[in-house]
Amino acid sequence: MLTILLTGSTGFIGSHFIQACYERFHIIALVRPSSDTTAIAPYCEIAHYDGSIESLTQIFATHNIDGVVHLAAFVQSGRSKGQEIANLIAANLTLGTQILETLATYPARFFINTLSYFQFANASSYSPFNLYAATKQAFYDICVHYAATLPTKIVHILLYDTYGENDPRGKILSLWRDLLRNPPKQNLAMSDGLQVLDLTHIDDIISGFALAIDSIDCLHTSTIYTLESTNRIRLRELASVFESLANARLPLDFGARASAIPAIQMPISVDRIDGELAANGGGGGIQPRNPPFYATCQAA
Repeated sequence: MLTILLTGSTGFIGSHFIQACYERFHIIALVRPSSDTTAIAPYCEIAHYDGSIESLTQIFATHNIDGVVHLAAFVQSGRSKGQEIANLIAANLTLGTQILETLATYPARFFINTLSYFQFANASSYSPFNLYAATKQAFYDICVHYAATLPTKIVHILLYDTYGENDPRGKILSLWRDLLRNPPKQNLAMSDGLQVLDLTHIDDIISGFALAIDSIDCLHTSTIYTLESTNRIRLRELASVFESLANARLPLDFGARASAIPAIQMPISVDRIDGELAANGGGGGIQPRNPPFYATCQAA
């Protein structure tokens, strides 16, 4: 059984990964001392990270870790300021860099990093949607350096919009659900609703990560693999589907909200990443077998 060090283990994706994969992998959940581990503790081993590289060194020195799945991230709520900037740097840059540096002394077979389509906002090359996206790209660049200097295989999985039951993150489907439960006094102002969404259920996301681990020997270092849906949908169309399934009318006012930052109209796809990022070690994709998650390794 492989031993996996998992970051972001108390988050939406991390906690689902643990509960779905604890019988397949020995999972060491890296958490802050203040983290609430109630939901995951029965299914994994808890290891505390206090922000120092020394705490990571101790974990690697006392465990034979086969690979790292790096899900930890801090996502800004709006324009970043004050403590948000510090949190972005700590979660999106410092933690991952400390782990990679520790791998120089205690090598693992693989390091799977997570990217966001926010790094390619309305463009076929790097164009950050916000500071969160910029920090994700900055860590990608750091990974390129370590991929050239470590024996560890470093690969990247790019995620789009994820959803699932009991999602606490305030995503659009959860927001609409809450609107039906507690109708507002006036309709919620929305964008024009013409932007295309790429939605993947959490179960398929976890299947994709598990499959990447099982297939790690045929994945390529410094390559970006995507977990993208084959059935993208416009926001307005999604609202119609939601209303049909809920048998209720959503209190939405499309076109009433103007934003200083344009919405991402079309998420980047693997084909565009292939062309634009080849110079950075090759783009890539995990090709579809049972949509919406992607299955078979393909060389860049």
